[in-house]
Amino acid sequence: MVYLFLKMWYPSHKAEEVSALGDKVMKENPPNPEVSELVVFAGNTSKEGYNSIAISKIKEGKMPQAMERAYKIVQNYAGIEGYEYSVEIWLDVLELPQD
Repeated sequence: MVYLFLKMWYPSHKAEEVSALGDKVMKENPPNPEVSELVVFAGNTSKEGYNSIAISKIKEGKMPQAMERAYKIVQNYAGIEGYEYSVEIWLDVLELPQD
């Protein structure tokens, strides 16, 4: 199984701006169950601000569409000072072929 990890972090004084934009972004980029399935969307706080992570299972053969949606989402936040992100692909090592 292939997973897409979308990690985001931003300063706490930008939380309201990020949250308000989030509603708009998700309406414009709704999930497509034929491409991926959200496994978890979690968040925490630290002295540096807010952190969140969305982990999705990518359906077989759908990685290009999943990556395209992820980048469309994060590009909306580029103008928010201090907003950072990473988009990562992870493999379930328990499902890798054994020799």
